[in-house]
Amino acid sequence: MSPGEIVKAFVKEIPGTGYIWMNDDSLDDENFNVIHKYERAPPSENAMVGVPGARVYTITAANVSQVSRNFSIKLARPWEVPADSKFEDHGDTFINFVIKIADKASDL
Repeated sequence: MSPGEIVKAFVKEIPGTGYIWMNDDSLDDENFNVIHKYERAPPSENAMVGVPGARVYTITAANVSQVSRNFSIKLARPWEVPADSKFEDHGDTFINFVIKIADKASDL
């Protein structure tokens, strides 16, 4: 990412099951701002109950030149994950990636 750049990530979610995507807050510091919200599927003539929507993560990079952070999200029921825990890899319910801010593409 470039300083000041905004990136959005979308993951499918069906909150009626009790499972939601949660992030571990390791990225949300003075170098990155993370906002997430659930967006329903758009209404249509064939709309059904329980249709998945999406959890949208909006990540904004600060105006710094070099920083790198891990960002982890986990599909889980909120009461099963302590608020201060770091997520562990449990297969397809866990996503981790590195986000890096650099002044120029050659530094990525």
